[in-house]
Amino acid sequence: MTNHWGIDTCERSDFKIAGKTILEYVTENLKKPEFWGRYIGGNTCKLTIEEINYLHNNDIKIMVIYNGASPSRMLTEQQGIDDAIKAKSIAASLGISSAGHEVIIYLDIEADWEPTYLYLQGWSKTFTNSESLLPGFYCNTKIPNFDKAFCLAKADGSENPDDSAVGKTILYTTQPQWNPTEVKIAPEEWTPVLPTCTNESSLDRGVQVWQYKIKYLNELIDLDLMTPFAFERTF
Repeated sequence: MTNHWGIDTCERSDFKIAGKTILEYVTENLKKPEFWGRYIGGNTCKLTIEEINYLHNNDIKIMVIYNGASPSRMLTEQQGIDDAIKAKSIAASLGISSAGHEVIIYLDIEADWEPTYLYLQGWSKTFTNSESLLPGFYCNTKIPNFDKAFCLAKADGSENPDDSAVGKTILYTTQPQWNPTEVKIAPEEWTPVLPTCTNESSLDRGVQVWQYKIKYLNELIDLDLMTPFAFERTF
């Protein structure tokens, strides 16, 4: 299995620094990314139509991350539903829903946030009948905050947890962290940390994206590896 290399950042890829776009800067200092992680839904770091066109014109796919959630509103199933509805609406306005294939929307869950299992279920279940969008979680799979809520949400009321809405949700983990070198930009082995309830052999669910290094290149970008399954479901 050949994984795909890319980055994520709050900064626009077409934003210029010293006469060069951030995409050009990353390409010159590392290599050309196959995908670029960008955000929808929040007050900052917003993906625009102009940037979508810029990345697509450079043959770079977009990993879509929803950062419109609030840590104080991750309690009820309805709050999860509300965030999912908002994410789907924004995705439609940017043409993501009409990509012609499935696209994963990763919900940004920071390490110190404490979502409940009900909230996670609300997010994932709202995508169940979507023909074009799939649910994902950006998360720290190493800490109990996420692991306990995820595993409970996955198993709750389901005879086969892997087939539940949360069980089918794609994970984008921040763990473990890895130190790039001049010789090796990315790890050769696929070793992300899995939740305690995730089947390691699964190729179409569980951890499919690994953010293996944060705050790289003067803290401008994060570095990511992605499986072919997830890559086929970028925008």
